[in-house]
Amino acid sequence: MAPNLKEQIQRLNERRLSIREKRREEREQRAALRKRFSLLRWFGLTRTAGFALLAGFVMFRLWDPAQLENLRWRSFDFYQVLKPRVAAPDKRPAVVVDIDEASLQALGQWPWPRTQVAELVDKLQKAGAAVIAFDILMSEPDRMSPAIVAQSLPQIDTETREKMNALPSNDAVLASVIARGRVVLGQAAMITPTPPPEETPGIAMLGADPTPFLFKFAGLLRNIPALDKAAALQAGLSQHPIGALPCSVAPLALLSCAGPACAVNKRSSSTSAASTCVASIGSPPAAASARLRRALT
Repeated sequence: MAPNLKEQIQRLNERRLSIREKRREEREQRAALRKRFSLLRWFGLTRTAGFALLAGFVMFRLWDPAQLENLRWRSFDFYQVLKPRVAAPDKRPAVVVDIDEASLQALGQWPWPRTQVAELVDKLQKAGAAVIAFDILMSEPDRMSPAIVAQSLPQIDTETREKMNALPSNDAVLASVIARGRVVLGQAAMITPTPPPEETPGIAMLGADPTPFLFKFAGLLRNIPALDKAAALQAGLSQHPIGALPCSVAPLALLSCAGPACAVNKRSSSTSAASTCVASIGSPPAAASARLRRALT
């Protein structure tokens, strides 16, 4: 009986030592965890989670993907609808003249003859507009010019054709009106190469060279030379390389003035706020432009 008793006592001692060893390992593991998460214990679980979320949001904002920028535009649209700005009639920094469906029904489908656009620009100038800015590209001659119409009507007599050919083109009429005031025309960047412009504008910079941070394009879509020469300035319309945002560029022109001011905004009935954005530097989306027009008028 004695050997069996000794064996039982020995097994009990071994089990006791094993339990002590496990407890010691567990204490060491808990101590290592406490040491590892000491910052968490000191800072607090809630604060640590909030700091991690804040850091993630900051990194996401610095990355600034196209989807986030689109969300900011839509938020701006929502704020304009929620609480539109009300400006006094004599204190309007900018006004958008919207070529809406009612205008299209009254004057016909777009594009209008450029004589009609010239009449609109003339009225804006007489209203006291300081600057008129377009991002409606007019890169081709107006097909409604008298000479072009005469070519498309072979049934007219020679005398009528000569009279129509002698009339100034619609582009010349618009150019003459543009030259009388301060009008800025737009230019759209393209991913396909285009011939270089006849005149290269000068570039002025203050501070460090911003070239590494600018988008690069292979070509430039301009207006016809007669209009570009008559305009006071040309401004770039493209904000993102083509394909960065799934949007169709809707023509929009904003006017900035020191008094009564106007602008031109052309929207097609087939475009929707979900698929349309304006690729103009400093311009709001097309949906916001209509609401901004309503807020300022």
